[in-house]
Amino acid sequence: MILDTSAWLPRHPDARRVQKHLLFALRFLSVAGMLLATIGCDHRTLPDGHRFETERGITFTALPKPTPGAVRLSLWIDAGSRDATLPPVATVTAWSALGSANASLDARVFPDATEFTALCAKPMLESCLGHLARAISQSPRVRHIEQANARFHAARAGAARDLARATDMLAIEALFGSDARGMNPLGGKPTDKPVGAPSVRAFMRDHYGAGRVLLIASGDISHRELRKSVRKLRSLRPSRRRAKRRRANESSRSESSRSESSRGVALRYGGTARQLSMVAQVSTTAQARLMASLLSRPSFGLVHQFPHASLHAFGIRGRGLLMARLAPPQNTRHAVEQLVHLTSRAYLRTGQASDRSGSARLLSDRDIGFQWAHAASSATQSGLRFGVGMMLPIDGKTTRTEEDVTEETVAAWVDGATRWSTPQLRGEMNDRSARVQLENGASLRIQIKDSPHIAIAVRFAKETTNEPHPPSGRAALLATALAACPRRDSIELLPWVHSDGFGIRVRAPASRWRHAVDVALECALRPHLDAGQVQRARLALLSALTDPTTDASKLAIAETALGPHAPTSFAILGSAQSIERIRAQDLPADLSAARTGNRITVGVVGPMPVEAAARQVARWLAPVTPAEAKASSSNKASPNATAHHRRPSIEVRPAPSPTAGEPHRPSFRDVVLVWKARRASGEPACLFHRAGARAFAENIARLLSEHGPWEVQWHAADVDRDHAWAATGLRLRSAQSLAPALALINKFRLPQRESLEAAHTREAWQQRDVGRVAMSLVSSCAVDSSRLRTSMAQTARRLAGRTPKVATVPAHENEDPR
Repeated sequence: MILDTSAWLPRHPDARRVQKHLLFALRFLSVAGMLLATIGCDHRTLPDGHRFETERGITFTALPKPTPGAVRLSLWIDAGSRDATLPPVATVTAWSALGSANASLDARVFPDATEFTALCAKPMLESCLGHLARAISQSPRVRHIEQANARFHAARAGAARDLARATDMLAIEALFGSDARGMNPLGGKPTDKPVGAPSVRAFMRDHYGAGRVLLIASGDISHRELRKSVRKLRSLRPSRRRAKRRRANESSRSESSRSESSRGVALRYGGTARQLSMVAQVSTTAQARLMASLLSRPSFGLVHQFPHASLHAFGIRGRGLLMARLAPPQNTRHAVEQLVHLTSRAYLRTGQASDRSGSARLLSDRDIGFQWAHAASSATQSGLRFGVGMMLPIDGKTTRTEEDVTEETVAAWVDGATRWSTPQLRGEMNDRSARVQLENGASLRIQIKDSPHIAIAVRFAKETTNEPHPPSGRAALLATALAACPRRDSIELLPWVHSDGFGIRVRAPASRWRHAVDVALECALRPHLDAGQVQRARLALLSALTDPTTDASKLAIAETALGPHAPTSFAILGSAQSIERIRAQDLPADLSAARTGNRITVGVVGPMPVEAAARQVARWLAPVTPAEAKASSSNKASPNATAHHRRPSIEVRPAPSPTAGEPHRPSFRDVVLVWKARRASGEPACLFHRAGARAFAENIARLLSEHGPWEVQWHAADVDRDHAWAATGLRLRSAQSLAPALALINKFRLPQRESLEAAHTREAWQQRDVGRVAMSLVSSCAVDSSRLRTSMAQTARRLAGRTPKVATVPAHENEDPR
């Protein structure tokens, strides 16, 4: 995920041979910084945390590294391509100086700095220092200048064929406008006119020499040893000017004149494939580096969405720049919006943290050199600004799903994605709770609760009753796959599915609430549903369905009794047969259909700041597409959506009644009794409560267990927005015992008062858990505590007033009744 921008910069060809011998000892070398720049001033502030000394006009510092016998010398001059009247002059001058040194040195030219480097064995330290001093002191000969011009034109010809480099420069030009002149050390438009010897020697007289030099020695060397070697150098001639007020290739207009817009866009047609580069300007180089670190984390989603993206942070004008490159993006609009949105989130996350994190403790000699060269910078503009560069094919074609790409459309994408980082929240918010909604319809519920843990529930509203019969369990498999997200990091993820929705629930230590929010929303909104993750979810769901002790298997049996030939909302987990038939490639489309603004609700419970939590969740939800935007492209139902699938283990039929005087051999022993109540039109939308349904089921099971020739096997109950149901499984000693059981139920099926009181107490106790509270926040039928007893009683009475349906299990599918 790191962009090595050294490919932009001119390099001496002989340096590769030396690097091969010392590369094993120089692992400390960090990524090359990039070209960019500052407005000079007379006062220079050196980075904190490093020991700098000046000897014979050279400022120097040592960075001890574990490289036995090897030292890297880096000599910086605070002048680059923006200090030359024409940018190529700085590059040709640096390469000419290499010829004068007559040694294996390397040189890189940046907009505001030039770096000469030498890889040395420690005994040859003084000799290497002499070569560097000679390079910046002696006037180059004509043949050295001619050789440098030849290398320059070859390098520029190669760069002209690099579309990615051209796109990077487009992004920089979009951000800085005319102030981007001189930022390319290889120049802009090609020209056959070589750089003359007078220009090279004038540039060297003006900028090379003592007083403009920083020497950094890193490796097997101490500061004392470096000082001793520097003192042995002969005095360098001073440069003509110590610093300049303004770079030669810088616009005279103030940077603040471009502050009205937070983005710039530049498009160009050329090549055969799309290229996309984005540059974001922030306060400091340290902040840009921290943003790059955040964006590289899987929790930010950039890794999953753009696995081949490259990132790099560097300095410019005393501020920081973050560059991201995609080549080629699969969908231009999505790439632009997500890059800008994720970068904005990283910017808001870092804030001014980079200024407090001890970031002056730089990482390498390259970092120190850039900060030293930019130490005289002054910049007045703050905030986040973007530059977007795009290279489009010559014929102008984009993907089939996109409209024509213009600078205006890309600018609109950037502006929209920037607004996602500060979404508008409508609703109520205070210090203890929040109930807000975003512009795209997504809902957010937050409640403060003293607890060592934080819980997050994400709900996708989905009518699972509309699935094929028997319900295929696609929502259940999708929820289980989301909870199988590999981004756990010791955070508990659990799937859940109800008849009116599905989602995941996350539980984590309260101190990690920010990380828990990122994990929950990334796993729910941007899952990586590969075949392995779906298969793990399938096995987990099949295990629950085949375990006779789980509510999943019980409700699957009861579902058949409620409607063997019509869809019901009972078996929301599906069956073993239907789960096996679901294809992994269909799940992303199911999630896309459910991932619309008005179908998403997020609940957060725990001890955390309400507004900060709301803003962080909202930034995840803001890019979600509103429901109306998806309406026109919604998937049509499959023509086989109403196909019936036989469940052979259960038959629904009337209870047997043997003919008088005729011997009867029972054909079944197991039965399932099911009650179902439906909300009438005009009644409250959340009439039923799960605790009331369970109290009724427990009452029936207790009643039957105390009487008659049968054995209670299990009981289960549940509710959704419009229905309540309860079920009990019995094993009969004979077929004739079914009628007495039904008579007993009809006589004593109302739950006793103590059953409802026990259910109320249990429900109240469970609500002390942050996970239960989070689930209640996202539930479509949350019942106020003052109405809890009333709702439970209504549920129990409605179920008691219904006649149970009976499902029988044939003996050949279970066991021989003899």
